[in-house]
Amino acid sequence: MQDAEVVWPPTVILCNTFLKEQAPGNWSSLGKQQLPTKLLMLMDGKAKYRPIYNKYGHRGMSFVVFGGDEDGEGFRDAEEMADSFFLQGKGLYEWERLIGGRHGDEAWCQPFKQGIEHIYGYMARKVDMERLDPRKQFCKSWRMRALEEVKKGVKRRQREGNDKTESKLRKLEQDKDEVLQLIEKREQERKEVEEERAKAIESLEKRAEKHRTESALLRERISKISAEQQAAESEYEARVQSLNTRVQQIDEATRLAAKKFRRQVEKAQAARQEELRKQEEELKSKDKKQNMLQHEFMKIQTRNFNLFLKEKNAELLEKVKEVARLKAQKMEELDKLREEATKTMEEMHAKYRADMQEVDAADDQLMNQVNANENNENDEAAGICAVCHCPFAESGWRAVLPDCKHATTCYDCWEEHAAYLRNKNANDMKKPGGKQTAVFCPSCMTPVKGDVIKIPWKIYF
Repeated sequence: MQDAEVVWPPTVILCNTFLKEQAPGNWSSLGKQQLPTKLLMLMDGKAKYRPIYNKYGHRGMSFVVFGGDEDGEGFRDAEEMADSFFLQGKGLYEWERLIGGRHGDEAWCQPFKQGIEHIYGYMARKVDMERLDPRKQFCKSWRMRALEEVKKGVKRRQREGNDKTESKLRKLEQDKDEVLQLIEKREQERKEVEEERAKAIESLEKRAEKHRTESALLRERISKISAEQQAAESEYEARVQSLNTRVQQIDEATRLAAKKFRRQVEKAQAARQEELRKQEEELKSKDKKQNMLQHEFMKIQTRNFNLFLKEKNAELLEKVKEVARLKAQKMEELDKLREEATKTMEEMHAKYRADMQEVDAADDQLMNQVNANENNENDEAAGICAVCHCPFAESGWRAVLPDCKHATTCYDCWEEHAAYLRNKNANDMKKPGGKQTAVFCPSCMTPVKGDVIKIPWKIYF
């Protein structure tokens, strides 16, 4: 580096970063995402990409500004990027030979070869920064720093890194010893498991031999039981044959007995039917006599019922007369109660009208006092809009701001005031380095974030 100084923060200059020609002699710049993948990997989270423009458009040069921390980590990353260009044959020497020593705007008005494969790069020098960014617009607050000081920071960072690496190695050695101990322990446990497995297999073989012996005994026993079962089945079949013969004999005897029993039943049924016919005739004669007796009974009962009805009707007439007399008495009492209720209601209405007249008189007096106070209010009490400087009575509505609680503007004036500030904010944000401006109260300059409340102008805060 010239005079043993470096540009700080560490900066790499990318050359020939044209994208396309928007107008004759007016070019646009490559975006960050359009750069080669290797450059993006070197810049990842470490540097900012800043294309350089003037009034004629992109100058074909861009800054890659790395972090300017005191330990020089950004300087190492910048050197790594510059070395990558140097190893590709696209460093400072190749770039100056390509432009032929020209360094003015005429050297960058047109690309030499367009495309990301024709990008050159090198570490920024003082002369480059004074020529490309004299007013420190693209690399803010750049300055020159002694190279020796930067190298000391890099070495200090390397020592710290080496100390951390040694500490990690010691920790890994400790972990290695612990792992070896754990492996030995697991190997001992594996041997114990193998011994237990061998013992278990031996025990299983003994049990299998015992099982085979018992199985042979069981097969012999099953054969013996099968022979006995066959003999029992033969005996059972013989007994079943004998029983079937006996059943056939019993069925034949039963058939004969049933035939004889049916003949006896038929005779008994015929005798029973004759007896039932005689009983029916007797019942019919009895029913006829009973109907005659019932008819006589109904006549007697009808005569007795008529006499009973006459007696009950006389009693009912007496009761109806008594009820009518009680009803007339109750109606007289009801009329008296109605007269008393009417008189009470008239008294209550008269008292209510008198009370209402007193309330109306008090309301008239209060309204006269309010009107007198309103006529005597000065401009400050009536309120003057902080935007249009007119009385609130002309607009009819106030705007209450939610943050500072001021109500010093007309609602319509507030809408125009807020719209103006929002448009100004949008225009400022479009400009390079533009800052966002909040919508604020015209009285106390407090930023307004919530919704504005619309209230009648006579309500005073």
